[in-house]
Amino acid sequence: MKYGQAGKPHGIIGKIMGRLMEKMNGTEVPATISRLHIEPNDHVLEIGFGPGKSFKAISKLLETGKIYGIDHSETMLQMAKKNNTKLIEEGKLNLRLGSVEELDFAAASIDKVLTINCIYFWKDAVGSLKKIHTILAENGVLAITVRNSKHGLNKLYTRESLRDLLQESGYADVKIELLGKENLIIAIGKK
Repeated sequence: MKYGQAGKPHGIIGKIMGRLMEKMNGTEVPATISRLHIEPNDHVLEIGFGPGKSFKAISKLLETGKIYGIDHSETMLQMAKKNNTKLIEEGKLNLRLGSVEELDFAAASIDKVLTINCIYFWKDAVGSLKKIHTILAENGVLAITVRNSKHGLNKLYTRESLRDLLQESGYADVKIELLGKENLIIAIGKK
């Protein structure tokens, strides 16, 4: 699959894309995190973390919990490590290079999962969602955030298609929320 810079940032242009992601996802990050209802002991995974700006906000909600991140871009991995050195040194954050298709977490080991503007680039959305379902703990929650648009990659997912994907992949209590002027869709599913 061809990703381009938006799907797999690399090199100098990739670093610029990372900075753009920080600005463009300014609403998506807090909106998605707030809908996960993160508890102090949760283990939280972000798939496609980009430059890693969400991790500090998540860490403020945790006491003994831990944050994990996986991204298939070496450039984003390096940016996220640089942006989160303290959390990594404190053992609160573990970052990995890899794709959603390569998730290797133990079954039922993750409480909350978030992915923001990444599902467009997954090779097999249903297969990946089923894999996430496997690693989610009982009553675990997945939040998928996408832009609601009729242009470019954004047109691939609608409220209805996200609901169908989550239900087909085994998620319960599926909720779809459309956020006003930001034109975002946040899809929530529970194990």
